[in-house]
Amino acid sequence: MKNIFFLFLLFISTVVNISLSQTWSAQASGTSFDLRAVHFVNSSIGTAVGYSGTIRRTTDGGVTWSTQTSGTLTDFLGVHFIDVNTGWVVGGSGKIFSTTDGGATWSSQTSGLSTTIEDVFFTDASNGYAVGRDGKFLKTTDGGSTWSITTFNTGEWFQCISFSDANHGFAAGFYGRVLRIVNGVASLARSSFSNPHMYGVAAIDPSTAFICGASGTIQKTTDGGTTWISQTSGTTSTLFEIMFVDANNGIAVGSSGKIIATTNGGANWSTQTSGVAVDLWGVWCPDGSTGIVAGNGGTILRSTNISLPVELTSFTASAEQNNIELKWNTATEVNNFGFEVERRVKDDGHLRWFKAGFVEGNGTINTPKEYSFSDSKVNAGTYFYRLKQLDRDGKFSYSQEVEATITSIPKEFVLAQNYPNPFNPSTVISYQLPMTNHITLKVYDAIGREVATLVNEVKEAGSYSAHFDGSRLSSGIYFARLGSNGKQALMKMALMK
Repeated sequence: MKNIFFLFLLFISTVVNISLSQTWSAQASGTSFDLRAVHFVNSSIGTAVGYSGTIRRTTDGGVTWSTQTSGTLTDFLGVHFIDVNTGWVVGGSGKIFSTTDGGATWSSQTSGLSTTIEDVFFTDASNGYAVGRDGKFLKTTDGGSTWSITTFNTGEWFQCISFSDANHGFAAGFYGRVLRIVNGVASLARSSFSNPHMYGVAAIDPSTAFICGASGTIQKTTDGGTTWISQTSGTTSTLFEIMFVDANNGIAVGSSGKIIATTNGGANWSTQTSGVAVDLWGVWCPDGSTGIVAGNGGTILRSTNISLPVELTSFTASAEQNNIELKWNTATEVNNFGFEVERRVKDDGHLRWFKAGFVEGNGTINTPKEYSFSDSKVNAGTYFYRLKQLDRDGKFSYSQEVEATITSIPKEFVLAQNYPNPFNPSTVISYQLPMTNHITLKVYDAIGREVATLVNEVKEAGSYSAHFDGSRLSSGIYFARLGSNGKQALMKMALMK
């Protein structure tokens, strides 16, 4: 149910590494009714919902919770807010309620169903989705004033829904059935009935998602839901909810107080001590240091030990001659001693990592920082790199891997045929240089007029490519000319609009 869509609005392409907390403390929720879902819009403001119309709201990051009046005894099972004022809750008997004043008042919406709605997700104030029993998939484009209904199979229940962005989402439910939602249209990504019941889903990006369910099942897709690979959760407890704050770091909660966490994209999961034995149904991480869990008997658990040593917003590798340039950016840093850069060779059967260097961190800082590292004089081959981020207290965590390939130095001066060709409106022009020299790469029209200068600088020996955009040009024949130290190479291209 919970996902990282709105976190991604802030941290695009994040590869954060976090040391997830193992210290959870109970908070006074003010109710003994079971709480089935929790959602935060920022680090302070969140809402938990549950049985008998229970709605609780916090404005201090989950420390204290106040009662909101729903005006119904409906069992609420899902909640989603798009900002501090606008939100929706769903539950039994097809009930949907909405608020535009932060929950001070709630209004009933007409879903067109009498069966239970299990979960809800809105991508903006107009476009929302819900799923429920009897294979129901609901969609609205007017903020919930009207809902369209699609039935996939009356014998199954969809339990959860999650979006990675405004156009891509997943829903899952009984028998492991999965819906893939693209541009508002839902289709069965997995239609077999041979998998365990699934209760939670976390969409990471259009290709990647996690689902969790019965018997400790966690499955991951990296191809948009076509295939799902089982992860080793280390538990047989039913997992009711899963949330990822980025592609690596997630938490799942379940029956009998079970909390497990991963810091490497689900490859490994570790058990945390919740201190309770009740079923836990909802989890949310409103910021880099706080986690909130909701469960039976009005249980609210809170942690402030979720540490985000480094929030990496990008990590890339590029090859230039026999050097590999690594670049990474951070959004914030906490207690960051620095980064060990580790390298391994693709064909090394032992998968051994070697320390290639170290880059000093910035301690604790809440402004973006840029880092770089040059791995010089690397032989030809394919290499993998990762960052080992070190805290000042000795803790460490790893980034995802990036890959770069060093090819041998060219022996000839070559201007290759562009690809694609014909092209519309852009194409890539590749060339090879056997020695370091000043080069020019220019494009001319059929009567010899220069229309673009793509390169005009000193380049070291190696293989290169340049992007040519012809969107402002007319269809026709064009010529690319590569010049270096008196040598010339000409290549013909066709722009067809």
